This record gives sequence, structure tokens and C-alpha cells, in this order.
Amino acid sequence: GICSVTEEGFLSSIVERTSIQRFGDVVKYVVSDDNWVEIPASSIVSMSMWGFTPGFIGELERGFLTFLKDNITDPKAEYFIPSVVNELLQKGAATVRVLPTDEKWLGVTYTEDKGGIKEAIARRISMGIYPKNLWGRDGEE
Repeated sequence: GICSVTEEGFLSSIVERTSIQRFGDVVKYVVSDDNWVEIPASSIVSMSMWGFTPGFIGELERGFLTFLKDNITDPKAEYFIPSVVNELLQKGAATVRVLPTDEKWLGVTYTEDKGGIKEAIARRISMGIYPKNLWGRDGEE
């Protein structure tokens, strides 16, 4: 999700973007067909690391029932948590404190991501950023 954050560090909006690709030094998302929009390098993005209060689960459930009704014939439809958060923000029904980091995100979405992630983790272990026994046991994976 692409985030807008207030000067006080609170989330004012979050918009889920899909079909994101890198074109050289530029990152873009597609809105329709071949209409690509650049994501500014300074953008704050959500890595889906949330801390919710118990009441949020009820909001998710209510929204999910509507989502199911609206998307019952679309097996590729996704119920995006950031979209629920944004809806609550826009209604003034939630506040979200943004906790920024300069760390590089190691995201795994596709099977082909695994090799690069393994290399990145090994590099962090060799640099002493991550402990040698990262997973709490000996051995790989």
C-alpha cells in the first residue's frame, strides 16, 4: 500500500497497488492496460506489519462478508487489509501510527523469490546483522 502520512506521523490514507514493476531506476504500478504510473522514490509504503486492536477483527469480518457477496464469481479477487484500514481512516473510525524504518524489506510473494531471499538472509548473517542460528535450530531452511 502506498501511504500518505501526516506531519505528526499518523497514516492519513493507504492505497493498495498491484502489478508493481521496476523499470531501471523507476518503480511503477499499472492502473489499466499499459497505463503505468510512477511511484516516487520517497514514497512511504506499507509492508503489512500491523498491530491491531481486537475491535479491528470485527471490522475485517463485516467487510469480508460484503467482499464475498461482491466477488463471489471472481476467484482472483483479493481482500486487502490496507483497503479496510483506509476505509476506517476516511470515516474517522481509526488512527494508525506509522513506524518508519530504513531497513530493506525482504518480501516473498512468488516461488521464484526464494533464491534471492535466501541469498539476502545469508548475506545478513555473514555481516552479523542476523544471528547465525536465525531460526533457533541448526541446519538450513
